[in-house]
Amino acid sequence: MSLTLNINQSHNPPRLSAREIETLYLIAHEFKNKEIARILYLSTCTVDTHRKNLLNKLGVNNSAGLISRAYQYGYLPMETPENIIANIDDLNIIRLSASSMAS
Repeated sequence: MSLTLNINQSHNPPRLSAREIETLYLIAHEFKNKEIARILYLSTCTVDTHRKNLLNKLGVNNSAGLISRAYQYGYLPMETPENIIANIDDLNIIRLSASSMAS
């Protein structure tokens, strides 16, 4: 007996809001909730809510399942959403300067 996950391809993927798609993109690129909140100009509570909604809509229990299911439904890979490109660049500069200070 083999255990495999099977998504019936005849089912349409769930509809995600623009903010959920942005959050999904950032989760897939390993950003933490606090970083996502900073990039999207949201509170961390709102990011938590988006993450919970994504888990619920995609029918999974954790981030690994979320990414896997997002690929299965065709949400990933995706282009960087236009409105967060500059914010990600700013945060990556902060990340790089913090890591160079640690060395």
